[in-house]
Amino acid sequence: MTPAAALEKQIELYRLMTGEQRLAIAMELHELACDVAREGIRHQHPEADAAEVERLLQRRIELGRAGSERVVTGLSTLPVASSHQAVTSPMVAEVRWKK
Repeated sequence: MTPAAALEKQIELYRLMTGEQRLAIAMELHELACDVAREGIRHQHPEADAAEVERLLQRRIELGRAGSERVVTGLSTLPVASSHQAVTSPMVAEVRWKK
């Protein structure tokens, strides 16, 4: 199966799901992304306790939201898909969005 065919099949399956099922998948993906980010934070700040890791995670989320709302056209806000720098380690791959 080609990547394009796989994507079409995935979209087809998503369309067959209820809103609740799609929301559950989105919530699971969000939690997975937060877990990956927490591991990256722990790797970058090995001295950080659990509360500090959560504070740094919230800060990253806030920065991500602020960065995605930078481009404004008329009355609508568009997400920014600008250049990024991938940072990889043996444990985690993170993407840092440049402003």
